[in-house]
Amino acid sequence: MPPFIQVQTLYELCLKRVFHILCQSVERSDCVEILRAVIQSSLHAGIREHLVQLATLHLGSDVYSLLDLLSILMDKAIKKLDHSMVENLRMDQCAGLYSSLEHCSATGLHELTVKVALDSRKVNHLEAVSAANVTFHRVLVNGLASSLQKLVLRSVCDNEILRLLGQHSNHLKYLDVRSSWLVDDGGLKQLCFKDSIWAEYFDVYSDGSIDMSALNNCCHTLQEVRIQDTNTSEIGVALLLLLIPKLKSLGGFIYYRNVGDAILNMRAAHPRLQLNLTQLWDTSLPPEKAEQMAPCTPHLSSLYTRGSWLGSLVHFPEISSITIDFDFADFNPLLEHYLTLRGPLLRELVIVDQNHAVDLTMLIELCPSLEQLGAKLCQSYLDINVQSFLPHLTVARIRVGATLPLITLLGQVHSLQHLEVMLEEECYGDGVEMFDDLAISEALVIPGPRALSIFLMLSECNFTADAAHALMLACPALQRLGDLQFWNGVNEHDVEELALEVRHCNYSFSFRYHGKWYPPEHHFSLTQALQ
Repeated sequence: MPPFIQVQTLYELCLKRVFHILCQSVERSDCVEILRAVIQSSLHAGIREHLVQLATLHLGSDVYSLLDLLSILMDKAIKKLDHSMVENLRMDQCAGLYSSLEHCSATGLHELTVKVALDSRKVNHLEAVSAANVTFHRVLVNGLASSLQKLVLRSVCDNEILRLLGQHSNHLKYLDVRSSWLVDDGGLKQLCFKDSIWAEYFDVYSDGSIDMSALNNCCHTLQEVRIQDTNTSEIGVALLLLLIPKLKSLGGFIYYRNVGDAILNMRAAHPRLQLNLTQLWDTSLPPEKAEQMAPCTPHLSSLYTRGSWLGSLVHFPEISSITIDFDFADFNPLLEHYLTLRGPLLRELVIVDQNHAVDLTMLIELCPSLEQLGAKLCQSYLDINVQSFLPHLTVARIRVGATLPLITLLGQVHSLQHLEVMLEEECYGDGVEMFDDLAISEALVIPGPRALSIFLMLSECNFTADAAHALMLACPALQRLGDLQFWNGVNEHDVEELALEVRHCNYSFSFRYHGKWYPPEHHFSLTQALQ
């Protein structure tokens, strides 16, 4: 029997209909407050939560319409707001969002994401941030800070926000203040310490003991803090490492402030130092440094470093996720040697800046537990005697110049849920000819990739609308397909016909063409909203 194709639920259909009615009503209404009162009294908070998610998906490029809709949906019961799924805000739009949060008393948010596109190093931009943040300071004090579990303030955080989070946060686990040039070491100290005297005189490199009662509650709850591109120094890095005992990650490279070096400097003052870090980004990891760091990071499981330091990874026996920067050199021999030793333990492997492709057959043989893969791949052969092709792999982001790796992943990796493919530019002359509907037909063998929900071809190829139909029919879980503007065999008429078919059959499916999702009303997943 052919596989069942997912269709939209009755709830999703009703939700989208209500959303469109609300958009029209907000646009036409002369009294938004009356409309807000009707919506607040008529719709359960869970329904309004889903409508908020739907609004951020559809209205991200029309921010003022989004703010109007949020003004009738938001209240203390809403738990999540993330506008950034489409694009970043301007500073005036950010100020409008803060005003909406205050007006709606949206102080019950567990997760809030605010990302602003600006150059925080320009004086006039910094002044705009400071002016807008006055409103956000009030929202934090009025209850938001005590509710938050995850806060992302990209480019717009300041030291006063950190101070208020330190005073009022009881549940904060994740804090991202990247690109916020109004944040410095003083702000991090206010985040951590209750008393300004401790904040002023505490020395992270002294061997004195730490009075845990002097720390704010957030120091006992935070697990990840991201401070890339802020005015902090190595002192700030060491402060977070030393004062936040549950800290698992600093979230990425911190330029000019090497985390590994900070750990070694702290170890000199605290010989028995043991951190709970599970993730580390460090591009300078010679063997002697790795050997000294290992006792301080016994739980380290994820590492990003250069290919030249692959030999140093043996000092971290718990590594299950590695991202390797090849710097356009050939580190394949070092990689194969490492995978021979530790490959069975790896769940995630990502390789960037490659000139030389990695053999997928080697990965199948040496890394049977892989769940996520990102690399430039080739494939020497397909061993039909292999019992299982990466049985746990769910996400693959690959760069290829031949069809065999794509055919193997689509046709033989039955657990695959998310596949992104980019063709190598130097292979376009021959590669485009090979990536046609025949390649899809060869890959979609029975029973087909039943778990695949997202398939994105991100380079020019010769797929046609027939390939889209074949994927829809062979992949019952498929919900997202793209990017059809790169498919040379697809034109606007094909897009209209495919959208009409999806809408007519009520498939729970959408596809992307020139940056837009079709059919527009289908670009919403209840499962995604609940995550």
